[in-house]
Amino acid sequence: MNPVVIDTAFGTLSYGVQGHGSPLILIHASGMGREKWGLLGSMMAAHHTVYTPNLLGYGQTGPWRAQGYGIAQEVEVLLALIEEIGTPVSILGHSFGGAVALYTALAVPHRVRHLALYEPTVFGLLARDDDVEARAEIDALTRIPDFFDPS
Repeated sequence: MNPVVIDTAFGTLSYGVQGHGSPLILIHASGMGREKWGLLGSMMAAHHTVYTPNLLGYGQTGPWRAQGYGIAQEVEVLLALIEEIGTPVSILGHSFGGAVALYTALAVPHRVRHLALYEPTVFGLLARDDDVEARAEIDALTRIPDFFDPS
């Protein structure tokens, strides 16, 4: 399946699309690219229109901007795709893609019908400076003997 390539505010966005039904976006992990979703995407396409975007620096999606890079730049990718789709979507994100999915859902909750996260890397969410209770919970973990012992 050849990717669709569109121009957006941040540059080019490339994504695959297949199937028919309610829109489902599958967001890949770091080091993977949209091809990671080949088999699952094909299976899900029996019931959904499956979109598999490339995040920044993957496929034909534009490069990430090293100056001031942050997850907000990755969210721009998903927001551009959601805008292109035009209707509320379901999102499944894996690892770093899970973090992107979560931040996207927080940015536009009215545009996200369902959210599924597989091994999301969202440690920063738990460490917000203004959330004293969450910070205390994280700090308590560091006092558990052997918590950070790699063995």
